[in-house]
Amino acid sequence: FFLYHKADAIICVSRSLAKHIEKFLLIDKRKIKVIYVPVNIKEIRIFSEGKIPDGYNAKNLPIVGTISRLSKEKGVNYLIEAFYDLIKKMDARLVIIGDGEEKNTLKEMVRSFGIEDKVSFLGWLENPYSHLKAMDVFVLSSLWEGFPNVIIESMVCGIPVVATRSVGGIEEAIKNGIDGLLVPI
Repeated sequence: FFLYHKADAIICVSRSLAKHIEKFLLIDKRKIKVIYVPVNIKEIRIFSEGKIPDGYNAKNLPIVGTISRLSKEKGVNYLIEAFYDLIKKMDARLVIIGDGEEKNTLKEMVRSFGIEDKVSFLGWLENPYSHLKAMDVFVLSSLWEGFPNVIIESMVCGIPVVATRSVGGIEEAIKNGIDGLLVPI
């Protein structure tokens, strides 16, 4: 708190974060600047053409996926619950790319639902873009975000996005019904 007031300028990754800093830390808004993290579109397109393992989707089912740190604020547990409801209506696969302290808890949740054959935990990947491009829909289930670059990366790969209407820059990346769908947490 003390250091923010001493700064000549504060750079934020979203307008939402800038507003929070201004409101909660009582910072003069003239000191706050928003600079979005750049996304290398050309590089993402090249990497998205990478090969994914044979048999990745042997049953040719729709793939719902996410790329996320597996921590509480990312809300992957809500994604798993929603996926469990989805497969009661249609057959599909869930691909979770990422790692984190909630991984074992999330795997146990999948086991408790009895859907281990429908959910793949791929861990951290050097190149997630080829897997991203293989998804039929990308889901960002975060409870809050600074600015979710992964939404932009999904759009670059031509993948429809569903994201939670949560605190942070998600609504700066998606206009509901235009760039993707925003849903309650």
